Amino acid sequence: MSPRVGEEFGGFRIDGVLGRGGMGVVYRAWQHRMRRPVALKVLPPEYAEDPVYRERFGREAAALAMLDSPHVVAIHDHGEVDGCLYLAMQLVDGPDLTRVLEAGPMDPARALAVVDQVVSALGDAHAIGVVHRDVKAGNVLLRPRAEHHDEDFAYLCDFGIARSAEVDRTSETSGVIGTVGYLAPERLHGAPATAASDVYAVGCLLWVMLTGDLPYRGSQPEVIVAHDRAPIPQLLVEDRRTASVNALLRAMLAKDPADRPSVREARDRIRAIRADAPSRADAAPERPVRRRRWWPAAVAGVAVVAAIGVTATILLTSGASATDRVALSTPAGLSCEPVSPADDDVRAQVVCRPGGEVGELRIAALDDTDAATGYLRTAAGADPAGLTDGRCPDDLPAKQSWSRDGRGGLLVCTVLGTTTRFAWTDEQQATVSVLDGRVGTPYPADLRAVEDFFAGLRFG
Repeated sequence: MSPRVGEEFGGFRIDGVLGRGGMGVVYRAWQHRMRRPVALKVLPPEYAEDPVYRERFGREAAALAMLDSPHVVAIHDHGEVDGCLYLAMQLVDGPDLTRVLEAGPMDPARALAVVDQVVSALGDAHAIGVVHRDVKAGNVLLRPRAEHHDEDFAYLCDFGIARSAEVDRTSETSGVIGTVGYLAPERLHGAPATAASDVYAVGCLLWVMLTGDLPYRGSQPEVIVAHDRAPIPQLLVEDRRTASVNALLRAMLAKDPADRPSVREARDRIRAIRADAPSRADAAPERPVRRRRWWPAAVAGVAVVAAIGVTATILLTSGASATDRVALSTPAGLSCEPVSPADDDVRAQVVCRPGGEVGELRIAALDDTDAATGYLRTAAGADPAGLTDGRCPDDLPAKQSWSRDGRGGLLVCTVLGTTTRFAWTDEQQATVSVLDGRVGTPYPADLRAVEDFFAGLRFG
C-alpha cells in the first residue's frame, strides 16, 4: 500500500501529497539521513512485482541520477520500500506551467525564455542518451521570480517514463506512452520515442504558452489524425519576431522527424529570436490564426485510430432522429450547442459548457447501442474492458452501471492526461456523454467537482 501523510516510509517522513497520476503518487517528504525536503514519487505495488519493469526502473533511475542539468529536477535517490518502488527528487517550490497558464497565455518574451530553458534541459538529457517522452505544460515547473532575477527559472520534471536511447526495444513495456495533445505523428504510429519526438512536444508546448490552447483540439481520434495530417498551426504575422516564431513552429512541428531541428538547433533559433525581439513598447500581441475546424474524412488509415475498431451499420429501430436522441440524453437545465460530428460513426453531437468547477460536456449519438458502447473507449481515452469493475470515483480508473430518471448504461471514470473524465452511455438512446474537469485544474483537484456534477444530473 502507498504511504499516508504523517507516516514513515523507509528513511522518509510523508508530509503531504503534491499530485497523483497513473504512475503513482508524488509526496512532499522529509529525508532524515540528508536532512532535506524532497519530492517522493511512489509507484503502485504492481510495478515492483514485474521483474522486467523493476530492472528497467533501476536502469533508468541510475541514468537519470547522472543527469546534471540546472533545468532538470534532480534525482537524489531511488529504491524499494514495503514492495513499492520510489524516486526521491529535488523539491521545487513553484507551480507548473498548467497552473501558470490559468491566468492566460504568456507574453511572447516570457514564453520564449521558458522554452529556451526547457530545450536546454532536453539537450542535457539527450547528451547522456535519455529521452523524456512526455514533455508538456504539467511537467515544467517554474520557481517564483525573486527580485534579483529578471526571468523565470524553469525545471523539466517527471522523467519517470523516460528511457535510455540505448535500451533494447524488446525490453520496453508495450503501448504508446505520453500525452496525446503533445505526441509526434510517428509516436502515434507506434514508433519509439526519440530526440526528434521530444522536439515536436516542445513545439506543442511553445504553442500552448503563446495561445493558451493545444495545437489541435477535439476528441482523441480527431487530435490523433490532426497531428498526422492537419496543417501546422501558425500565429497571425504582425511583426518580424512573429514571422520567426512561425518558422520555428513549422520546423519543430514538422510531420517528418527528419525535418525537425535538433535540440541544439532549436535552442540557437530561439535565442536568435529573443535577441532580435522588439522593445516592449513596440511589441504587438501575437494571436493564433483562426482556422476552420479540420475534420478527418476517415480515421481507419491511422494505426492508433484503427485500433479503436468502432463500426456501426444498423440503424436504431425507435425511429427517433440522432438530434432527438441527443436531446433526450441532455441533462435538464443545460444549454448546449450543436457541433459537426467529429467521427464518421457519430450522427449528431452537442457541446455543453456547464461552467463553475467543471469543464466541457460532449454528447454524441451513435447508430446503435453496440456502437455507442464501442465508441466509449474513444470517448474515455481508455478501453472499458481493461478498467476495474467498481464504484467510481473511489477506485479510479473504474467502471460501473448507472441509472437515473429512466436513463442508464455504463459509466467509466478515468484520468486523461491530468484531467478527471467521466464518460457514460445511454443505452436507450445509443449516446455517449463525456464530462471533463475544468481546464487547468489537474486531477485530483477536479475530481470532487466532476463527481458532484454527475451525481446531480437529472433528465426530463
